[in-house]
Amino acid sequence: MRTFDPPDTDPSALLAGLRIWAAGYAADEAAVELLALVAADVPGCLNAAVWWGSPWLVPCPRPGVWSLDGAALAEAVECFPARVRPVLLVASALTVDGALVEIGTTLAGVPPAWIGPVFAALAHAAGCLRVQLVHDDQAEPGLFPLLDRLPVLDGAA
Repeated sequence: MRTFDPPDTDPSALLAGLRIWAAGYAADEAAVELLALVAADVPGCLNAAVWWGSPWLVPCPRPGVWSLDGAALAEAVECFPARVRPVLLVASALTVDGALVEIGTTLAGVPPAWIGPVFAALAHAAGCLRVQLVHDDQAEPGLFPLLDRLPVLDGAA
């Protein structure tokens, strides 16, 4: 249960708080980065989640820091557009308290534009210290539009 209202619901502040929480845990980092891409694709989803009291965004005792409850996120995916539901299910499975998902069915439902980011997140969670997807010059233009926004997940200090 939420014990206080968030002081700042700017999506970038929420993502910064989630990144602080996830720092150092590759699977949580990957889950947060997938959520960041979903937030970019579905504007307003983080703000709405906070103000509706979504149980998957959990304020931590430290102000400005948020944690991601994977099991609660998996239960809430129906609130999101269909195109991002499989991506959120993967994110929910990656968290420390992750949801159990049928990975084969979930991955089969990932839209083509999200395949690169999802597999980059899985690779990062599996311990690849540096994951970067590169466009194939011969690829059909616009086939993977989200790859341009995918950050380099770098575990090297």
